[in-house]
Amino acid sequence: MFLLITFINPRDLMCHSLLPAIHSGRQPSSSRHLSGKERFDFTTGACCKNHNEAVINHIPSFHKCCFTARGAEASSLDVNSWTPLNPPSFVDTSAPSQFISAVSTPSHILLTQGSRASAIMSSKSWYSLKSKAVHTRYGLTKNIQVLLQGLESFHAGIIDARELGSMVRLSPKRRESVAATIAKCARMINKDPQESKTCVDIIEMCTEILEIADRPPPIDSFPFMRLPAEIREHIVDLMVDTVYKGKAIKPGTRKVSCNCPKIEREYDGFQSPQMKALPSILGPALNQEFFRIFFRKKTVRFRCCCELLHHLDNNPLLVHNVRDIKVHWCGPTSATAFKKLVECDRLESLTISISKSTLAYLSPRTDLMKTFFPLTYRHVRITDILGLDELLAVRGLKEVAVIHAQSKSTNLTVETDRANLSELLTHQLKKDKFSEADNDDYLTS
Repeated sequence: MFLLITFINPRDLMCHSLLPAIHSGRQPSSSRHLSGKERFDFTTGACCKNHNEAVINHIPSFHKCCFTARGAEASSLDVNSWTPLNPPSFVDTSAPSQFISAVSTPSHILLTQGSRASAIMSSKSWYSLKSKAVHTRYGLTKNIQVLLQGLESFHAGIIDARELGSMVRLSPKRRESVAATIAKCARMINKDPQESKTCVDIIEMCTEILEIADRPPPIDSFPFMRLPAEIREHIVDLMVDTVYKGKAIKPGTRKVSCNCPKIEREYDGFQSPQMKALPSILGPALNQEFFRIFFRKKTVRFRCCCELLHHLDNNPLLVHNVRDIKVHWCGPTSATAFKKLVECDRLESLTISISKSTLAYLSPRTDLMKTFFPLTYRHVRITDILGLDELLAVRGLKEVAVIHAQSKSTNLTVETDRANLSELLTHQLKKDKFSEADNDDYLTS
């Protein structure tokens, strides 16, 4: 068995005579100098057991070692388990350190089977090409040098295939350098056949780079649900602000067929495709989080109480998450719609818009009294409107407001009624929520 040892840093070794001095403790003797690489034959001494032991642990500092071992256990040798043995007597250890050659070696150690040791290194590697000065002799560009070095890093496990592929895809000049290098190697083969082996190695490396770059990237979804709830909430909040610019929103399509007047201007074509697609893009897993943030930030506007009742009956996410509602008080379903507002647990702000159409529908008690007291109920008052009793049953709000739907056509009497109604609702609706028994007592009193 032969062992080839190459020292990298001779400064680590004050003298190669430390080889036997570790075991004998004697001073080295001077005889002859070692020059270049020294091959030691350990097959005749008691330095190897079962062809699987080598004497290198007693060397104070060495960087790389290429060796050959015989036997079935060659691939399972453990350097840390080797036992240092005394070197044979014929080894001359008197040369000073300046005569020990410093030869750089690749960053990997190769195990091969055979009777003679050799420094075996793959020719298809950037280190091998650089050690032969191929990049200088062939005039390889900086771009191809970066890619060849990246290929070696890929095989060493430093970078993955995706990173190596992005190095090629994100730079058109690097892809062009690969094709130019292949063409240059082909011309070099025709010009100098002796360089065919090196050129073939470069061509194979270039084709491997292109093959890795052309692989379709794996389709991996971002683990959004694994993020903390606070981060997910902040991301959805930014999405809502980006897509929905305004503060107030209204239902995109009018699904209720009623004869309530259209006081406010309609914006049917204002709903952008992004607004329609955003709730469905997030999927059912994020519906609750999306609508909780969406209804917390936006004011939901309804054209009439009929539309309000329709959405409260058919949209439980709206009922459980809405915080700010603005509605025009009109329509025959005002009482039922205002009664449903009690179920909105998170409702904090309510804005009531009134107009002449608000006085069109009276409460059942007022209709009964008007039949028997026509002179008394000749003028309809704001207190006789349908839905007032149900509206006064709402509790726990923070902000209450009453506004005119058509501010330009209001007179002093209507403005007085608006102010009085606003004061009444503010006094009642801002009270703390009470139990259902107290609510029933209030309605029956």
